[in-house]
Amino acid sequence: MMIAGEYYKILADDQIIGGFVVLLRGYQYYELVRIFVHPDFQNQGIGTQAFEFLWKEYPEVQLWRLGTPVWNQRTRHFYQKVGFTEVGKDGRDGILFEKRVDELRRKSN
Repeated sequence: MMIAGEYYKILADDQIIGGFVVLLRGYQYYELVRIFVHPDFQNQGIGTQAFEFLWKEYPEVQLWRLGTPVWNQRTRHFYQKVGFTEVGKDGRDGILFEKRVDELRRKSN
């Protein structure tokens, strides 16, 4: 994954407090493999800012996918809040989400 993925760190006062990893999966299709924020910094809008960064950094992407464990209601709610839709299960006790970026929305950004 380190060869294929793009890794980002999330900083607060020059301290790493989180990060995320994205992988190109196909034409205009990326997967957010991992996103994490240290518990002391959660519920402060940092995850939302990370997604806003992704939308701006990857304007060509038409489809984003990610997964989360079935039991993790907090992340499931968060992903829906930032525009993802639950689309199924991943076969490993996980839930799959995707976000399709329509042309009208892309022009407004």
